Amino acid sequence: MQIVFHVDNIEEYLRKGKDYNFPALPDRCPYPDCKCRVKLKKHGFYYRYY
Repeated sequence: MQIVFHVDNIEEYLRKGKDYNFPALPDRCPYPDCKCRVKLKKHGFYYRYY
């Protein structure tokens, strides 16, 4: 699952890379029919070409 978010400053996002201040993970499953309490995990980072 990917959680899509928007950045205000693309230059800052590209400069910081893994150190960017990403949004906090939700405490519930984002799937509309589920909404169970779960602890989501981050499984890595990949560089995007802009």
